[in-house]
Amino acid sequence: MNDVPPGEAQTLPPKIGVIAPTFNRPDFARLLVLQMANQTLPPHVVCVHQNGTPQSYQWTITDIRRPFDVHWIHTPIQIAQEEWYAIPLARLIDQGCTMFFWCDHDDIYTSNHIAAGVELLKTGQFDFSINRRAGLLLLKQPYEFHSDTNFTPHDPGGMSSSMSFNRAFAIELLSDLRANNDALQYADQVLNRVTKPKFRCHVSEAMPTTSYVCHPETVSSRHWLTE
Repeated sequence: MNDVPPGEAQTLPPKIGVIAPTFNRPDFARLLVLQMANQTLPPHVVCVHQNGTPQSYQWTITDIRRPFDVHWIHTPIQIAQEEWYAIPLARLIDQGCTMFFWCDHDDIYTSNHIAAGVELLKTGQFDFSINRRAGLLLLKQPYEFHSDTNFTPHDPGGMSSSMSFNRAFAIELLSDLRANNDALQYADQVLNRVTKPKFRCHVSEAMPTTSYVCHPETVSSRHWLTE
């Protein structure tokens, strides 16, 4: 692995990486890559990690014209949720990325999402940032959309897909995910409870660049659709 000590992490040239786990939803995987291709400041590498199904659906993105590399990792068996994120994170660290974006495949990202996160990280004041505010799309009949909500249901205290962090944070997060051994159920719980306390973390109140999509297959929030 291409590691550097935490104190040297900011001396590497900027290289933006996106971790994008996907499970059993080829349509979401395609949408995620299309949204990254629409960024005003595109990433350098998007690592899509598909797990839990024997057949790869990498075919969903092969026709997309994109200004970045896509690393598609296919794990044909179902694995612990922490590994959904640890596997692509390890790949991006090995690729020399210095700025990391956590992008769940079923969320919505405005075209300035990457640019806004990079501007925060470039200040050098923070190792990690999350936005407390987010849009909220409820796929009811009819659907409901709230453009600006105080989004705190998730363990990180904001919208997980708004998270961005530097290389030192990424290296430590990978170590913490590997050491979790299912002690915490979700990867964002490991990030919030184990990794974040070791770093300078910022909770942004800026206008949201992400919208959470609550759909019937959303494990943690599908009950919202019947409330």
